[in-house]
Amino acid sequence: MKNLTIYLILSLFLLSSCSDQQKEDVNPDQIECEIGCLFVMENIEATIIYMDCFQKYAIQTQYPDDKSITIYGIPESINEAFEEEGKEIVFTAKFRENTLVPQFPDPSFNMASIYQIELISMK
Repeated sequence: MKNLTIYLILSLFLLSSCSDQQKEDVNPDQIECEIGCLFVMENIEATIIYMDCFQKYAIQTQYPDDKSITIYGIPESINEAFEEEGKEIVFTAKFRENTLVPQFPDPSFNMASIYQIELISMK
């Protein structure tokens, strides 16, 4: 009977160890890119800029698959603490096609490199 109890305790320990390992493999912070979302960027270094043509603050970074391409993400709103041109940040966001119409044309930006973003986090 004593051996049976020891085997039972060991079995429970092994089962709980396996289930704990599976929980570690799952990333609870993984963000789903649902319909309309083009791509997600997580924990990316970037710079805050002000885009006069949209009269909004934007985030300037590099395209995820080609670091030689600069892209701009315009959030719906941004915390006042980050409204500072040139401020370095780390952010996570969902990128969508830009549907904003510029207040005036600005040839210094390639309009194909501008996205609207849903900010998930920013620090």
